[in-house]
Amino acid sequence: MDEPPSEAAPMGTDQYVSPDPETATTTRGNPAELWEADRRDCDEPLPKQQRVEATEASITAVEDVPLCPAQREVLSRLVPTLADDSSIVITNPLRPDNPIVFVTEPWERMCGFTSKQAVGRNPRLTQGEMSDQGSIRQISGALQHQRSCKVMMLNYRSGLHDRPFWNMLAISPIMHRGELMFYLANLRDYTYHMAKIMTLTPAQFCRSAEYHQAPRRLPSGKEKLSLLARPSVIETDDEFTLNVAPSSSAEGSQGGTSTMLQMKRLGWSKLSLDPEHLTDRVLDSLATMDARYELVDGTSDKDELFVVNADIRGVACRVLVTRDPACEGAYRISCSRLGGDTFAYHEAFRELRRLLGDALDGSESLTSGARPAAGAFAKRGAGGGGIPMARGGMARGGGGMMLAPLPELPEPQVPTAEAPTGACQ
Repeated sequence: MDEPPSEAAPMGTDQYVSPDPETATTTRGNPAELWEADRRDCDEPLPKQQRVEATEASITAVEDVPLCPAQREVLSRLVPTLADDSSIVITNPLRPDNPIVFVTEPWERMCGFTSKQAVGRNPRLTQGEMSDQGSIRQISGALQHQRSCKVMMLNYRSGLHDRPFWNMLAISPIMHRGELMFYLANLRDYTYHMAKIMTLTPAQFCRSAEYHQAPRRLPSGKEKLSLLARPSVIETDDEFTLNVAPSSSAEGSQGGTSTMLQMKRLGWSKLSLDPEHLTDRVLDSLATMDARYELVDGTSDKDELFVVNADIRGVACRVLVTRDPACEGAYRISCSRLGGDTFAYHEAFRELRRLLGDALDGSESLTSGARPAAGAFAKRGAGGGGIPMARGGMARGGGGMMLAPLPELPEPQVPTAEAPTGACQ
């Protein structure tokens, strides 16, 4: 179906979490349990030989899709680099309505359409009545400007109203000698994780920040294209010069720490969930703790960095969600005490860890000793007096109260590589 269904239908949680937890009614049990049962019933991967046959059949089906010679060459190189378990859809922006030209078998299972049903149609076939139109317009704008973007969207398996799922989507332009050839989208089902959020209303979004525009090359030989969950601009020609600014990231620096402040931090590293979702889980936990908190907007457009200031029963603290400098493709949550009793802070930290629950699966604890923290962030409120709080409006639609506006302080600075000026600009 090329357009969202026009006939409205009642929407509860069914197998999946409702987009509006405050008004949802559960008719078939706990959404997380039902999601797991549905995954077991429908999403078991095919045996390896069947996956190979399915991929070959999909490539053969592409023979009937109008492609220029350069596109066929790029596609023949691109498809073998995709991991067997990746849910991938590739579209052709050089044709009207950006039609699908290739999907992987995991995409078929996730979205409920076969390759034959999907090829030649626009990816909107998975959208429905609760898919956010504002985010959809932002996606269109990013693609028109050949920019990569990251999206959280409510989609519908097989286009059915009673089968919604939360989709964390990374869209990357595929370039050949600086010219746009395809768009590659990596999909991940976040329904189970969204079902864990009890207080906040989940948000749909599209972000096309500068750090999403970093260029990289298509791997050669038998290597697989990794980190598809992180949007980027992928160049297929090994000879084409990529315009990449030298990195000035403090995380990779081995030099001095004149711009860094030593302070004790607690937290977790090697987290696999996306930073946007980890931030929502932190906010949801703080709301459950009846804390007052504020998500600092516009913290950085050059790196994945989210900052939450909070007052937890008289303890002022700051929570950072950032990339993990020690583990490529992973993230970390770090907590710093800015004011208040140390024992109360550690008690609040233990409660936060309990409420975050499975979001910390597979993580490692940060050492509680002295570690470098971003200068401007660490210096705010580091004098021990805390940050001024006042009862205010709701933060992110949750139960926690927002902090009063912070006093005028320097903008947060985390040194990163300059924005690329490659073909997508």
